[in-house]
Amino acid sequence: MSFINQPTPLSESVSAAGKPARQQLQTIQAVRGVAALVVVAFHLTQFIKGTYNKSLWFGLFERGFAGVDFFFVISGFVIVYTSQAYIDQPETLRTYLTKRAIRVYPIYWLTIALMTLLMGITLLLRPNGVGKSIANHWPGLDTVLLTPHHAALNIVSWSLSHELFFYLLFACLIISRKLWVIPAFFLVGSLYMAFTKQVYIDGQCSIWEYFWFNPLNAEFALGALAGSIFLRHTLTVGQGTGAAVLGIIWLYGFGDTLNEFFGERLLHYGVASLLILVAVLTYEHLSRPNVPLWIISIGDASYLIYLIHTPMLLPFTRLLTRLFPAYSPVGVPLACFALIGVVTYLSIITHRLIEKPLMRYLSARLLPKKKVITAV
Repeated sequence: MSFINQPTPLSESVSAAGKPARQQLQTIQAVRGVAALVVVAFHLTQFIKGTYNKSLWFGLFERGFAGVDFFFVISGFVIVYTSQAYIDQPETLRTYLTKRAIRVYPIYWLTIALMTLLMGITLLLRPNGVGKSIANHWPGLDTVLLTPHHAALNIVSWSLSHELFFYLLFACLIISRKLWVIPAFFLVGSLYMAFTKQVYIDGQCSIWEYFWFNPLNAEFALGALAGSIFLRHTLTVGQGTGAAVLGIIWLYGFGDTLNEFFGERLLHYGVASLLILVAVLTYEHLSRPNVPLWIISIGDASYLIYLIHTPMLLPFTRLLTRLFPAYSPVGVPLACFALIGVVTYLSIITHRLIEKPLMRYLSARLLPKKKVITAV
């Protein structure tokens, strides 16, 4: 839950230091799409468990929240891979920040605006019913700007705040390499929290514990490490295979780490994500795979999949409980599978017709004219 997907193919025509543009890594787009769908399956699994007290799809996605950990690791890699030339180039800071803002905010704002509109309609139609709870959940400025610990109208938006925080830490290196002490400070603090605090529960932790020094922030550093390895070293088939095998063992060999155990999540899902990412990158480098276009399309739309699936869950769950008051071992799983298909299709169409043109328009209007750079 990355949130930095890009059009196909990646078309950053001029880099910060005049170096050749980085090409899109198709395998990264593919696993990005898979991670987004895993998160969707996780939220469906949670609903079915809470409503019917049944395990959806044999409980395969009960730990699907780890897709967010993988997103964080991928995000760290992507920033290093696409923006390394910006480091120690303060004149590129505006371009970097503008691209990051274009990537995150516009489509998020559109989804928030749509959710707010639907809330208003519901309030008018049912003021004494569900409208009573809606009246207390209007988005504020913190929701719009994705500030730390904001009121999340869309429940997945908490992760976007961490994404933006990582962008700002990387911006320190763009201003000057000497500012490496700032991201290092937060990395050390996050690692300290990982080993000194066990459970993180929203509302019971300070903002320093829950956000600034959240252990999950260190997962971006793991991705940045993968980026440095990929750019500086050529891994062999044996090393890539070893990373893949170790990553799978690491992922499935440590039992089930719970959502709120952030330090354990870092050591379990974060490290496993790093190993799997290294394996994927090795495969990309050695074989130059030709990933099917439909898989790339899902990867391109992964940010939208991540954003729109939770708003769609509310009407879906209401409809599902009316169709199946009691759990149906065939009907309920098929309905959930159908929802995933609908979310994926709508996300791909919205990406092509709205998100992609909007990004191009904003890039043309807001980025420096001398260097035409498409947001990635």
